[in-house]
Amino acid sequence: MDKITDLFSEFEKLDSYWESRAQHEFSLKIYQIMKEDNLNQAQVSKLLGVSAPYISSLLSGDRNLSLKTMVKYARKLNRILSVELLKEKSEDLSSFDFLGESDPHYAKLQDDGFLASLKTNRMNAANDQEFSTQFVSTSNGKYSIAG
Repeated sequence: MDKITDLFSEFEKLDSYWESRAQHEFSLKIYQIMKEDNLNQAQVSKLLGVSAPYISSLLSGDRNLSLKTMVKYARKLNRILSVELLKEKSEDLSSFDFLGESDPHYAKLQDDGFLASLKTNRMNAANDQEFSTQFVSTSNGKYSIAG
């Protein structure tokens, strides 16, 4: 295994990784709805009753939304929220599952948001004494797996 795969494997052991991933997936769904319904951020903010900067932070995955809020937003966008509980070792859980959308903006949002989630998880891991012992700080301020 290479170091990146090892790093993903370690992150996948953390609840915070899966929380970030679920939030990120919700953000991507909002973006998909915007594209499908030909809506811009200002229109979505009006539909949801929030500010345009809030929508921007929502799309970047910076919002920790409650289930109640996600349902409310889905309903205001004429959608329903669907939840799946998959087996942990499911093939559907690939961390590298970025394919399937041809829109380059969607791919960029997905890549940027996922990388931001990883950065958050890395920062959380650095604060977790037990987990952070597996990381070494490099000269450029990033972390890599020790060993």
